[in-house]
Amino acid sequence: MDSLISIAGGTISPKDAEFALLLYRLNKLASELGVAILLIHHLTKDSNRKEVSKEAIFGSAFIYAATADCWGYWRCDEDGKPHFKLRVLKARSNTVDLGTTYVFNGNEEDHRLSFKGFGDRVVSLDELKTKRDQVAALLHRDGSQKWSGACVSDFFGWNGSRYAENVLSKLYEQRCGVDRVAMPSTGGRRKYAYFSVLGGEVKKSDFPTASTPPKTGSEASSELDF
Repeated sequence: MDSLISIAGGTISPKDAEFALLLYRLNKLASELGVAILLIHHLTKDSNRKEVSKEAIFGSAFIYAATADCWGYWRCDEDGKPHFKLRVLKARSNTVDLGTTYVFNGNEEDHRLSFKGFGDRVVSLDELKTKRDQVAALLHRDGSQKWSGACVSDFFGWNGSRYAENVLSKLYEQRCGVDRVAMPSTGGRRKYAYFSVLGGEVKKSDFPTASTPPKTGSEASSELDF
C-alpha cells in the first residue's frame, strides 16, 4: 500500500530526507484547519515479523520524526490463527499512552477483527466496561476524595498504574460527572487526580506522591482526602 508515496507524487524516494517535508507541510495544514490527517505507509518487508518499532517504518527516519502520532499495525499469527496488533509508536498528542498495544483476533473468511485485549493483558470489552463502572462508583462514593491512577490501582489490587490512569482518563473524557486537577509535577508526562463532581465540595490539601504512596484497601480511601 503506497498511498503516502502516491501523495508525494512518486518523484521523491521515501528513503530521502526531503520526503518528510511533505509531512511537515501537512502537519501545518492540520493545525491551521483544526483537522486530523491520516496517512498510510508500509513497513519494511519481514515475513517473520513479531514486533514493530519505529525502525520498521520503510524509508527515511525523518518520516517518523515529522508525524505527530505514529501507529504500527501488523499481523502476528498465534497457534495457526490470525492475530493482529496495533501499537502506539509515537504519541505527541498524548491521546493514548506511548507503547499501548491493541490485540485483535482475525477472521480468514470475512476479514473482520475482534478485540482481544491490550498487549499481554487479555481484557474483554465487557470486563473493560465493568472496571470503568467500578472506578466510577469509587469516585462517586465520596466527592471529597481525589484519586490518582496509582491510588486506584492500589485500591483494586491491579498491576501497575498506567491501566488505572487510562480508565480514569476515559471517564473524564466521557463527561460522566468526573473532573480532574493536575498533580504536582515530578518530571515526565503530566499526571492528574480525579474526583466526582456529582455532590459535595472537594477539600484542598496536599496530594500523596509516588514518594509517599497511599495505603491499600479501605485505608487508602481514608488517606486520600485533600
